[in-house]
Amino acid sequence: MSWCGISEGRSISKMLETGLNLYQPVRYTRSDKEWFSDFDKALQGSSQQRFNIDVSAVLSILSLYYPCGDRTLFKEIKRQPWLSSISQDGRVNLEAIHPHGFIWDSSENIANKLNKLLLDEAEKACYGKDEIYILLSGGLDSRIVAGVLYQLQKQGRLKSKPIGVTWGLDDSRDVHYARATAEILGFDWKHLSMDSGCILENIYEGFSMIGGLVSPYHLHRMLWFKNNVSSDALVLAGSYGDSIGRAEFSGKHMLELDFLTPANIFGLIKQELIPEAIKGIQQDLQLLHQRAGNDCPKYAICEFERHGHYMRGMIAHASNVINKWCTLHQMFTAPQVYGYIWSLHPARRDNSIYASLLEKLHTGLARLPWARTNKALSGRTIGAKKRLRKQFHEYEKWSSNELYSEIKKLVDPDWFEATGIFDPVQVDFLNTSLSPRSNNLRSYGGKPYDIWLWLAGFRVWREKLQREDKGIKTKNADILPKGNVNIVSGIRGCLSHLLGGNPIYKITSSLQKWWAKKKSIRQWPPIYSNRVK
Repeated sequence: MSWCGISEGRSISKMLETGLNLYQPVRYTRSDKEWFSDFDKALQGSSQQRFNIDVSAVLSILSLYYPCGDRTLFKEIKRQPWLSSISQDGRVNLEAIHPHGFIWDSSENIANKLNKLLLDEAEKACYGKDEIYILLSGGLDSRIVAGVLYQLQKQGRLKSKPIGVTWGLDDSRDVHYARATAEILGFDWKHLSMDSGCILENIYEGFSMIGGLVSPYHLHRMLWFKNNVSSDALVLAGSYGDSIGRAEFSGKHMLELDFLTPANIFGLIKQELIPEAIKGIQQDLQLLHQRAGNDCPKYAICEFERHGHYMRGMIAHASNVINKWCTLHQMFTAPQVYGYIWSLHPARRDNSIYASLLEKLHTGLARLPWARTNKALSGRTIGAKKRLRKQFHEYEKWSSNELYSEIKKLVDPDWFEATGIFDPVQVDFLNTSLSPRSNNLRSYGGKPYDIWLWLAGFRVWREKLQREDKGIKTKNADILPKGNVNIVSGIRGCLSHLLGGNPIYKITSSLQKWWAKKKSIRQWPPIYSNRVK
């Protein structure tokens, strides 16, 4: 699908999302006049004789695990900016970013308002759809989306019964509690099993569909939609729920966040390329800071960064592959929904809102264990199973055992050195460290595997493009400045993974959240609603 005036597929005016939605289907351009929803089509028919690898994009993916700004892996192709619209003549219009506020209200009142807004968002997304799926996990976000659809169904505002789709190992919490959610609500439910073959499928097929911007580690079973749904189907996801409803990003409340910082964590990129690569990422970060405005509080800018770069560059970009075969919509992203939540005081955005909302949607959902903790979010827990797996996959085990030889062959140090970008010694170290008998990088959790699988996908994709004669230039011909660069070793991430299950660490983490909220209330006095004092 390309846009330059009215063209094939869904026109801009018929898209579910507006320029103000936090989630928008990915679009690519070579010229700022012609836009494509498919990265391969952005490459096809180009007058460019050669495409140059963007080392800033590579560094961003290897250090932050997603691309910053509007970058793709090629300097000549860009993505549609965050919170923007495209005019009929192809021009980009940046939308104003909704400000944060300091309203304080009760959890019940907030939940009531949020429920109404989510009902309206879901009804609009589902309008005219006969085939509706929901990506259902054992988490709170997809459970809330399922509860919202249940309410629409009860009110006669939903045309057809939704179907829950869950991927994961049979004995995982996600699969077990997703099935229970579907049973409570009376939804049909499909379970997509997972094994090591999923990794290979995403390396050899899924990676190219998203322009190589996200590791195969995050594509799970999204390719299932290729042959199992109609082109008119709607798929609803709740990936944005934590970040909106509870202001949580990777386990941290937004008041605890710091600005994003690029780093060459595993030293995979050649040292002489790092200064210019970091400079490019810092420019992306600064552009978003400028859009936020000089008077914007740090916590709000940090939230904008996570949405404009992380949620958009990883979560939304990975799930966007589903849009190739049907329509995906991320709930919680309508401007009315997040605009209301952002108007609340930052310290007010916590678990109690979700607890009240779940009770309102269905008491059975409120009592069901949360996959993260194996306990209900609040109140009495019903139906907890103690021996279920916490993770829904075994990517690390599969990669380091039955798939190790094949992935290692792909991540060949000599091949990566020939690109002119990667340090072969560090590539070889990564290979060795992830072997079945090594424990060198185990303390980092899935992060090194995330990067390792990205490298494998990068090689497969690049060789595919070369066979198609796309003129890919990966040998960097630019003379880049050398100099001392502060390289982050990833120690903080390592310690967080090591100590995550320690009771003292959990208590300390809770105290940090409490103190951050306490300080924010002193710094920005709440504006109480008429109903709360």
